[in-house]
Parts: sequence; C-alpha cells; structure tokens
Amino acid sequence: MARLIAYGLKDIADPAIFVEVSLAPCRAAAVVADNGAYFDIRDWEPAKNRDLMTGELGGFGVALIKERASRLTYRHSCGLNWLGIVCEPLSRDIA
Repeated sequence: MARLIAYGLKDIADPAIFVEVSLAPCRAAAVVADNGAYFDIRDWEPAKNRDLMTGELGGFGVALIKERASRLTYRHSCGLNWLGIVCEPLSRDIA
C-alpha cells in the first residue's frame, strides 16, 4: 500500500484505492483496485542478493507479497488496476 500511495498515485488528480479482504480457515484473499499508474506486480523482480539490513529502501513489501502469495492476478480495466492476492498453504505445508 505504501508503494501504491507514494508512487502510483502521486500524480493522480483524484486518487482512489479500493480494498476487499476475505478470510477463511487456511485462506486469505484480497482484491486491491486503484486508479494509479500501471504496475503489474507479476513482472517486478527484486534486486539479487538483497536483504533488509544492507539493501536500499523500497520494494520489500512487493517482494514479500510475491514470496508469500500462492496466486497473483492482475488486469487493467476501465482505468483501474485490479490486483488479486490469494494466500493458501501449499499441500506440503499442511501436516
């Protein structure tokens, strides 16, 4: 969210963000829609050999989402970015 507000919406006259979260046992899902700059999180790659202690600021939230989400979807439609995030345990994670 911080990245979206700081970069994606900074030049937008009437910025808007919509968030819908649904929670169920062993599943969390969110849809984030905004009218900011185009940004497909699926195409973003973090810098190699990066860590919180020595790396430059920025991008850790995006990296965390990409690492932890079991499914990401993105589309740009009607002037809005639509990001879907689903987090479910992998079958190997369930014991």
